Amino acid sequence: MFRLCKPAALALLLLAVPLQAADVDPFIPAETEQVIFINVRQMLDSPLVKKHGLEILKDAMAKDPNVKQMLTTLGLDPLKDIDSVLITNKGTEGDKVLVVVRGKFDLSKIEPTIEAVAKNKPGEVKISKDGKLKIYETAQQGKPLFSTFLDGNTIVATTTKGLLVDAAAKKPAKLHKDLAAALTAVNSKQSMYMVAVVPDEVKKMLANQEAAANLAPKLRVLTASVAVTKDVAINVKIETDDEKSAEELGDLAKQGKALIQFAAANNDMLKEAKPLIDGVLKSIDIKTTKNSTSVSMKLSAELIEKAMEKLPKQ
Repeated sequence: MFRLCKPAALALLLLAVPLQAADVDPFIPAETEQVIFINVRQMLDSPLVKKHGLEILKDAMAKDPNVKQMLTTLGLDPLKDIDSVLITNKGTEGDKVLVVVRGKFDLSKIEPTIEAVAKNKPGEVKISKDGKLKIYETAQQGKPLFSTFLDGNTIVATTTKGLLVDAAAKKPAKLHKDLAAALTAVNSKQSMYMVAVVPDEVKKMLANQEAAANLAPKLRVLTASVAVTKDVAINVKIETDDEKSAEELGDLAKQGKALIQFAAANNDMLKEAKPLIDGVLKSIDIKTTKNSTSVSMKLSAELIEKAMEKLPKQ
């Protein structure tokens, strides 16, 4: 899914702010099974990213002359102009993906630039219309990608033209009840969150793993969130069909934590990183409540500083 917003992915995975119920985004299509939301503006404004991430991102963009030229031509600065990225998908093949990018876009520069490319290099961009909707068709890894600017603040891109037209019309969508419930419970102020109904394909794959074979059919919804301030807080919650399955899942998580502790203590290759691993493991909290298991951890500013010191200077 991240292939459709690769530039943002770097910023995302670097990276967390506490909770407030979110409204379900009107762009989310019916039958959606996975939703990822990245609060790009919050992350870029966080103390942690300002201190350790901004210069890395600026240098990366400055080092690629093609990227620099493209951004200049479009009048776009991703570090200032992009506020958030929403990604939705159905299934596991990635052929029903929708991406919504919100921010500030200078259409007086962007649209003429795209139209010039379409005229001079028709194999790269095709322009068509559906009513008043102007649609740009490009290729992403050999597959078509359809996009449009709804206004100077919203870009929508999808893997099918029909999905784009429906999204632009903001047709009311009846979502999977578990997905809708989980989405209304996530924090709209998070740096990043993901909500996913566990699809049958994943359940079948897990059923082949001895440790998870009994649990696989009972998995319902996965919710994960990341909050970046001066620290990084991570929380993962898995809902199951019953309390017994949740308890078994909690036991598996605790066994996994114990295995990592054992590996860190007995693997010579991990000796240098042991203090950092110990710090991470110490912050992990595993809880089982009714029909769900949650795993949370907090990477303190001090721990992050120590990790940054271990990284190569370049």
